[in-house]
Amino acid sequence: MYGKYKYLIKKSIFIFLIVSFPILLILSSTVNTINNKNFILSEFEKYNINVENKEKIVGQILDYFKNDKRDLDVYGFGLKEISHMRDVKSVILKTRYFFYFLLLINIVLLFLIYIYLAEYRKEKLKVIFKGFLNYLFYGSLSTMALILLLFLSSFINFEFLFSLFHKTFFPQGNYAFASGL
Repeated sequence: MYGKYKYLIKKSIFIFLIVSFPILLILSSTVNTINNKNFILSEFEKYNINVENKEKIVGQILDYFKNDKRDLDVYGFGLKEISHMRDVKSVILKTRYFFYFLLLINIVLLFLIYIYLAEYRKEKLKVIFKGFLNYLFYGSLSTMALILLLFLSSFINFEFLFSLFHKTFFPQGNYAFASGL
């Protein structure tokens, strides 16, 4: 009876790792992009936002996202923009916390699997390692499928995805601004 539960626990851990793998990869990319000054500057260029002191403004925005400051004081930002940036900061913090939490859980689970595998003799280890590689393969496939799905859906109807994302995370509707600052 105990062996059956041990098998279910092992299977559950592998399944959790497979499901969390794509999420962890996407979140790591997201967290990296959020902190990338050059990316934000390129977005200013892409959307033709012409303001003086662009680099200083981007620096202030990144500092605001990274520290405990409650208010953002950027020249040219109105009340709607500042309100939206507060909401963005909240989403960024939640994203970071979720990423680090998920990363920690994955590390702990991989450690538990390592301990579990260490109990087996060498012949059994090969079989289990082969199974783990299969799980890793399926996790990679699911990651690529999810990224491909997001990529294709952004081409099909980006405005819908943009609105859906913002309505989910910014329900008060403070994400639609007049063009320019």
